[in-house]
Amino acid sequence: MPPAHVVSRSRRIWPNRIDRAPRRRRSRRTRHGSGQLQEAGLRTAHLDEIVRQPDPELKAIVEQLARGDVHSVVERLDHQDRVHEIGPREERLSAIANEYVKDPHATLVVAPDNQSRQDLNDVIHRMMQREGCVEQDEHRTAAAVAAPGDHRR
Repeated sequence: MPPAHVVSRSRRIWPNRIDRAPRRRRSRRTRHGSGQLQEAGLRTAHLDEIVRQPDPELKAIVEQLARGDVHSVVERLDHQDRVHEIGPREERLSAIANEYVKDPHATLVVAPDNQSRQDLNDVIHRMMQREGCVEQDEHRTAAAVAAPGDHRR
């Protein structure tokens, strides 16, 4: 039997550390495969023209966003009365849900955090039940949820 500190030829355990066989390192070039393909002559398409926004005012705003000028965009949208502040959280969630229920296939809801996402989903689901878009009967299913601090993939 080998000594207790030798796990295998490539791994040895020392007090408070594990020594492993060195990993093969990739060169910087192989990290960016697209760069290598371009160097080899692959033609590259650059998507720098906004074609799906027919409204010239909104197209200019989308272009500003693409450049990262968010502050100016919000000011510009506010001057066009496209920014609406809705005070209390419950009113805000209901207003978002109302807009979604009007046209669910053409509406995208984006939430800033997981709790807001869950709350919005609940409010939208209840409204869609009231409108008859979703059945009233609930069918609960257990789902596997990672424990806090469990970051395994």
